[in-house]
Amino acid sequence: MQKGDFPRVAAYFDKVVDLTINDEQSTYSKSQAEMVLKTFAGKHHPRNFQLQKKGTAPSDQSIWFIGELITDSGSFKVYIFFKYKNGQYVLQELRLEQ
Repeated sequence: MQKGDFPRVAAYFDKVVDLTINDEQSTYSKSQAEMVLKTFAGKHHPRNFQLQKKGTAPSDQSIWFIGELITDSGSFKVYIFFKYKNGQYVLQELRLEQ
């Protein structure tokens, strides 16, 4: 995340991903979400990511992270939600808000 290596992030995507960038929210296929993030990285050039909080929900085996992505055009609050499915954690929701 901190170097804008979104293909590496996309490797964890579920088959469909809820992706929000500022006020634009949509549900994308794994490949579509990866393209949206590549476009984002091209516009904002990520420099660093700082993890601020993380947590788990044992009831549904989910994990969440909150952090800050520092880019050339400012910082974005990042919310990431993983769910345990078929023996692995998959990324189901990603929000980037400036």
